[in-house]
Amino acid sequence: MNRTFRLRLCLALATASASSLSCPAAPPRPRPNIVLLLADDQGWNGLSVAMHPDMLGSRSDLIQTPNIERLAAQGMRFSNAYAPAPVCSPTRISLQTGKSPARLHWTKAAPPEPGHRLVEPVLAKQIPAAEVTVGELLKRAGYATAHYGKWHLASGGPGRHGYDEHDGDTGNEHAHDFTDPNPVDIFGMARRAEAFMDASRRAGKPFFVQLSWNALHAPGNALRATREKYAKLTGSDGADRRVAVAAISEDLDTGVGMVLDAVDRLGLADDTIVISTSDNGAGGGGGRRGGLGGGKGSVWEGGTACRSSSAGRASPPARGATCRSWATTCCRRSAPGRACPGPRCRGTSTAAALPTCSRTAARGRCSGPATNWCSTFRTTRAVTRPTRRSAWAI
Repeated sequence: MNRTFRLRLCLALATASASSLSCPAAPPRPRPNIVLLLADDQGWNGLSVAMHPDMLGSRSDLIQTPNIERLAAQGMRFSNAYAPAPVCSPTRISLQTGKSPARLHWTKAAPPEPGHRLVEPVLAKQIPAAEVTVGELLKRAGYATAHYGKWHLASGGPGRHGYDEHDGDTGNEHAHDFTDPNPVDIFGMARRAEAFMDASRRAGKPFFVQLSWNALHAPGNALRATREKYAKLTGSDGADRRVAVAAISEDLDTGVGMVLDAVDRLGLADDTIVISTSDNGAGGGGGRRGGLGGGKGSVWEGGTACRSSSAGRASPPARGATCRSWATTCCRRSAPGRACPGPRCRGTSTAAALPTCSRTAARGRCSGPATNWCSTFRTTRAVTRPTRRSAWAI
């Protein structure tokens, strides 16, 4: 499978205008609300739910994330989900624009490093004003839009790039300002998201809200009670970094649960798609994690493989499934009953998703800025084996 296959948001965009691929047998449905939950530095084995059914190392034996387990059980897990880059900002700009980090000249988070024999490429480190973001696309299509949490793309913040509500031009430093009882602003973000969803519901508008969690940054800011829980589970004195990471992971899961509960409480569950994923792998670039080589900052699989799950408007047979491709899912979610590529959960080509993706927010137009959202897709083949287990990986 092509390792550049990265645009989990295509699922959300592909369903933003079901009428573009409506099937005569399917009754019309409202355009779905879209909730994107983007964790920071959370590896694919950093949850209590396995991201791959055939790899025991794709889940944590310590960290407890019951709400993400609930999300996975209600929808689907995508076992071959890969981030656009092994570090945060390049992934974030790719998700916003639908273009590859290399095309946008932002392939690393750190500053340029002079003194090497290899001359570094251009490093822009900001989102160009001319780029069309998912926020702008959906806003033009009549959506209310919000971005809470870490932006880290400069250029004036989300407000200049299509978002009605936002927290400003924030970066990593934002996480350290919030401690118990609101660790790294997890619970504050969840409450702001609920208020935004409620206001959009009252106004009769579909909405797109992205929660770019600050966690897992500043793990020492986790709730004291959660830290004490994991200190007891590990038999440590609490100074172990493993305790702090486990604690902030569970606190983040609590925030995810607050968002899921808000969707249910507001009566939006039938018309809301929730996508949960991460910007890159966990830890440093060496070693092995969950059967994968490398970690954050590494182009080995441990740096780019990320946990991804989605729920919302899924047909009952799909609930709890583990899927290898977004292409079939895009098609099935946007047009129930339509002939889609490949058998269920074994998509054969992302090409089938391209017309759907480009028509969504642009209301049927298959050219212009909306096609940016599909520019990074490539044809994939059906996956017959789990992610490689050998020490070498591209």
